[in-house]
Amino acid sequence: MKRSSDSSASSAGDHEEMVEEEYIEDEIVDDDDDDYMEEEYVEDEIVDDDGRVVEEGEQGEQGDAAEAGTPENPINLEDAHEVGEDGQDQERHEEYGEESDADTDGEGQDEETEDVELGESGELLQAREDPSGAKFVAERKPRKSQCWFWLCCFFILGALGGAAYAGYWLTEEEEDSGDRAVLNSPTADPGPTPAPTVAAVTMFDPIVGSCDALGEVPNPIDQCACFGEIQIIPEDVAARYDYHLFSFISSLYNGDWVVTDISDCAPQNQALVWLSSGNDFEFSSEEREQRFALATLFASTDGPQWTQQQDWISGWNSCRWFGIECQGDTVIGFSMEQNMMKGTLPPEIGILQNLRDFFVTRNDFEGFIPESFFTIPTLQMVDLSFNKFTGPIPPTIGDAESLVQLNVENNELSGLLTKRIGEAKNLAMFEIGGNNIEGSIPSEFYELTGLKVLDIRGNRFSGTISTMIGDLVRLTTLVLGPNEFTGNIPTELSELERLESLSIRRVPVGGRLPTDFGDMLTSLRELTIVDTEIDGLLDPSYRTLSDLRILDLSNNNLRGTLPSELGDLAGLEIMFLTGNLFDGDIPTDFGRMTSLKELRLNDNRLEGGLPTELGLLSNLERLQLEENEFVDRVDDAICALREEDLTTFIVDCPGQDGPELTGVICPIPSCCTACV
Repeated sequence: MKRSSDSSASSAGDHEEMVEEEYIEDEIVDDDDDDYMEEEYVEDEIVDDDGRVVEEGEQGEQGDAAEAGTPENPINLEDAHEVGEDGQDQERHEEYGEESDADTDGEGQDEETEDVELGESGELLQAREDPSGAKFVAERKPRKSQCWFWLCCFFILGALGGAAYAGYWLTEEEEDSGDRAVLNSPTADPGPTPAPTVAAVTMFDPIVGSCDALGEVPNPIDQCACFGEIQIIPEDVAARYDYHLFSFISSLYNGDWVVTDISDCAPQNQALVWLSSGNDFEFSSEEREQRFALATLFASTDGPQWTQQQDWISGWNSCRWFGIECQGDTVIGFSMEQNMMKGTLPPEIGILQNLRDFFVTRNDFEGFIPESFFTIPTLQMVDLSFNKFTGPIPPTIGDAESLVQLNVENNELSGLLTKRIGEAKNLAMFEIGGNNIEGSIPSEFYELTGLKVLDIRGNRFSGTISTMIGDLVRLTTLVLGPNEFTGNIPTELSELERLESLSIRRVPVGGRLPTDFGDMLTSLRELTIVDTEIDGLLDPSYRTLSDLRILDLSNNNLRGTLPSELGDLAGLEIMFLTGNLFDGDIPTDFGRMTSLKELRLNDNRLEGGLPTELGLLSNLERLQLEENEFVDRVDDAICALREEDLTTFIVDCPGQDGPELTGVICPIPSCCTACV
């Protein structure tokens, strides 16, 4: 505070002045960024000895000194140094400056403020007693405007923080609720994809399969069976249907969806309308696709009339439906053998991209095998046998790189065998018998070197049996007829050393019976060459086929005598040599084939008597010797077999052809069962 020197002296002698309150206005400048910090005011109230406050007008000669202490004339800290030039004030400020050096923490303070003690924010804390006896007291007083400012700031920040926390808490709750909904769903990964405005919707009634027992919301499949169209569709189902058309069907069909009206009874539309109902929102995208594909199959094959249909077209996960096998929640198997399925196999079956096994033998399928079926990359085992499939085997079979077994026998397939068959490199079993496939077998087919079973019987294949067949070295079963092959039996068949069963039946091939069969095909258990035009002798080398159980060489042009070496085939159970040109006697060594159950030598030119050694065939069940030139009486040892397992024994009836006796004398029924 700045005062004149004579004013200070006169007031010091008369009374003691008490400074009750002063405000110092000061600008504190931060050393770092020169930002304005705050203002302080110092106001002096001068009190006389009686405690009366001296008014501004009464100060008299104090003049500028009194005026300098008013709030209108603030004193900054720089002025305090000027005060130090006059008398006692200088001593007082020097004393204060010394104590300020000792008490302040020095943070952000300039040396020019040594005459007072300041707080961290720059306000005056206290003053010391004047050496002359005048009492100068400065008390810290809160700055009301600044306090209210900070209180308002804290209040606003607190309100904003509370609002932010509330928003965060609500968001977390919503996310947690969503997570719980997914985890409670049948499939949690990937998450459900509900319609944007519709959650749970109306559930159609279960399928009843009768028009007399329909409920209020009949199943679309029942509606199509009874009305020929889908007439009853709740609004919320229609809304979800529209959503599925946009978000689901468009991704599956790429613009090929042909249904134009929600009431359409196409199997695909029946499936989609049903899919748009009930708890569809709970299912993952994968499960929705599976349900759609299977529901389409159900609608395509008269599902309500299936023998077994438990849980089909219901709210249950499709893995619970009858005949469905799953790995996790993924469909990998479909097994519906002999289940009265009638209709077509829809192309939507190709949606099941993880399907491995598909068994529908002995149903009533018709129409083409869809090309999409063989585009399933995981497809391994397929049995479509004993149905009414038509058309060719689709060329997409070349895409079925995982396919191991394909059985389509006993259908109505036709056309040529596609060249792409050779691309199904893992194919091990190929059974297409009992169809109308025609033409020659493409050379690409013989690239399937992993084949173990090849059955092409009952078709119209033509041309020759390719010598490339010897490349299929892993074959264990080969069935080539009936077909329309011509030429000779290729000797390259002898290279199939793993072959266990060889059948060439009703194929107009000729030439000789390959002699190498006996030396090379030592694994054979069944050899059937029937109704061909082969001729020549039956080579004795066939005696080495020790594993042979069935030998059927019926209805050919084989001639000569029966080799006695065949008696070495001790394990042989069936031997049919019917309908050839064999002559001579029955070898007595045939009595050593003790495993024989059926022996047919009828319709040849055999002669002489019946060897007694045939009585050693204790396991024999059928013996046919008719249509030969035997002349004899049946030995009792042979008749004794009738008391064992022999149930059929047929010979030529005795008679007379001119002067010569013919036939066999055999009591009926005690010995023979019939004579001709």
